[in-house]
Amino acid sequence: MECGTHTDSSPDTLFAPDIAMEIMSDNTGGTPEPNEHIATHLDGDITSVENPTIRLLACSQCRQRKIACSRETPCSYCVRTGAECTYAPRQRPSVRKQRMHLSAQYERRIENIEAQLEHITDLLGGISATLHDATQPSQTVDTSTPAPSRVSSHPTSTTQGTKGDAHTLFEGESSLAAHTAFANYLLESAVSRECSSNDSGGVAMQEVLASMRDISVAPDRQPGAHDMVYPLVTGYVAPEISLDDHPMPPVELVMATIRMMKENSKLEYMGFFLVLPPEKFMEYIVKVFFPGGFTLAEFIIVNSCLMDVFLKRLFLDDMTSPAREELQRYVKTCQKNMENGLARLPIHMPNDLTYILALLRGVYHAIQLSKTSIAWSLVCTALHMCQSAGFHRAQSMLQDTPSLRNQKIWTFWMLYSAEKGLSLRLGRASVVHDPELTIPLPAVDPNTSGPYDLSAIRWIKLSSIHGKIYDKLYSPASLAEPEHVRASWVNTLVRETKSLSAESQAEQVLKSKFWERPFGHTQALVFLCEEVTFLSTITSALRVLPAPQNPDAAFSPECIETARHALERHQEYSEAVFGHDEQFDIYMSWIILYTPFVPFIVIFCNVVITRDPADLARLGRFVASLQRTSRYSEGSMALPRQFEVLFKAASRYLEIKAVSDSKHPQMDELDAYVQAVAAMPFQAGFGVGWGVHEHGATNGFDAVDATHELDLEEWLENTRRSII
Repeated sequence: MECGTHTDSSPDTLFAPDIAMEIMSDNTGGTPEPNEHIATHLDGDITSVENPTIRLLACSQCRQRKIACSRETPCSYCVRTGAECTYAPRQRPSVRKQRMHLSAQYERRIENIEAQLEHITDLLGGISATLHDATQPSQTVDTSTPAPSRVSSHPTSTTQGTKGDAHTLFEGESSLAAHTAFANYLLESAVSRECSSNDSGGVAMQEVLASMRDISVAPDRQPGAHDMVYPLVTGYVAPEISLDDHPMPPVELVMATIRMMKENSKLEYMGFFLVLPPEKFMEYIVKVFFPGGFTLAEFIIVNSCLMDVFLKRLFLDDMTSPAREELQRYVKTCQKNMENGLARLPIHMPNDLTYILALLRGVYHAIQLSKTSIAWSLVCTALHMCQSAGFHRAQSMLQDTPSLRNQKIWTFWMLYSAEKGLSLRLGRASVVHDPELTIPLPAVDPNTSGPYDLSAIRWIKLSSIHGKIYDKLYSPASLAEPEHVRASWVNTLVRETKSLSAESQAEQVLKSKFWERPFGHTQALVFLCEEVTFLSTITSALRVLPAPQNPDAAFSPECIETARHALERHQEYSEAVFGHDEQFDIYMSWIILYTPFVPFIVIFCNVVITRDPADLARLGRFVASLQRTSRYSEGSMALPRQFEVLFKAASRYLEIKAVSDSKHPQMDELDAYVQAVAAMPFQAGFGVGWGVHEHGATNGFDAVDATHELDLEEWLENTRRSII
């Protein structure tokens, strides 16, 4: 059957239907209904149902001669002339096929409309929930923790807009929020109890405490607020990613930067080369930038690695101002592409090394943005995939090539290290159990390896210590252990950390001159970052030791001295990278925010108790160094504001104490109360019966009223309220 539109306009065609009806009327004696007397053959010809030999179209001979045709087979004219009577098949347009084409087209449009309506419904649901919370402030907020199995495809949904979701992130006793909340609680409880509202000093302190309360309930201080949202992902997120919607940086710039990396020894080494060999990185670049297709994981890896390459070039290369601005713009482009790729990752992914690497890059990016919830979700997913693929067992890699085996080992240990630090940061149990691991540490040659490789090995070992600090000192089970058991673990973990620190210092002395030429001053910055991390880790462990019997101190002298050294080393790093805000933001995310920076809290409490002006000056310098942190990582902006409020509160408290000592003898009672409150929670590491020794004495503060003591559950509840 031929398909097409019939365009024959001959006279026979125009009046043929009338003649057909007349013939049929003569044969049947009336005008029949079309559906009763007309049938269509598969070849397109129309015949009479009652007399199938009568066709409704003229034969070819009659049509050619423009004469009337009886439309029989053969017709009367052909019988008379003896000509061959043939009927040409009728041609008609294929309406059905056209309709099928239009139907598929409109189905796609309807699906797009449905997706947009669903997105609008989510937005309206978020607005409705927000209005509902605003109209019913006394309603109990659901504090159940959402399953962190998937990053939302709709970043503007209720995850970002409702208060209920902002309050659902749980952080345990080792988290930075718990440490900071205790510092708030320490000063606020003391001043609120003892300072009279009629006293000028009391009024001033109440103003400071009001500012502390304001910062504690600010949206960016709420754990979970905007924490599951990528900053550069906006609008509806389609399942597929397109280079038309997410353009890459110019390929000329990328190739020029890579060529510069090969020629400049300072740019040659990149941290991601540990898990992604240079040749594999180039393979992914070719797939993304040139025709042939690429996977979502490869798109994420390329953009995240290009971010690191561009940032390192900004830090090490002397560039003009316009060139720097252009490169910073392309850093943002890569960040946007990477975040949009991460937002499209499905719940179920293949246990493939490429996807695991993409998740690892996502973990690093989330930590750098201080998005701890996203980082925790991604790292847990990646480690589950690693365990499903057998990356944690040595026997699963026996058939792999040495290069692939080395890549798998580095990938697993990098995920392991990131997860252990986040476990301590959030106060949650690790998803990796060390007794199940049989793979060795990555193999590095101490004689030929650079500072980054050796530092990465120490970071893995330190991460194992971080996991033990949570399990043995801060977990609920450890808090129920006797005091001497925790003290034994403190000594063990401090000794292990000091051993790593000594190894780092010895390495710096032996190889600093050898590494100075290829790596420049960056190798000194690596060791300085390590030292700050080691000192902060030791302070976190010493902090849970019982307070000494000396009523003038809440912590052991070693704990306070270690915290002071940590602040001083931080100041050295801040001055060394002055003018490189991107580099300092990375330091902030990985050294100050990645694991709880307890030294500041320890010195703050020591200032409140001992009124040491030197320690107050250390706090001031630390806060001043954080003020420039805002350009790259928006998530790290909350911490400087929070520490600034604590510093101002401590400064104001010392000013009021200096004036009130001679005028208000009752402030002596406040001193005793502040010392007792400061010492109690640190005394037993938030354990049951905290602040009370086995013999019943309250840490040497027997003169303090027993009503000043709080039950652990009450203190934890106050802590949670202060941080949300």
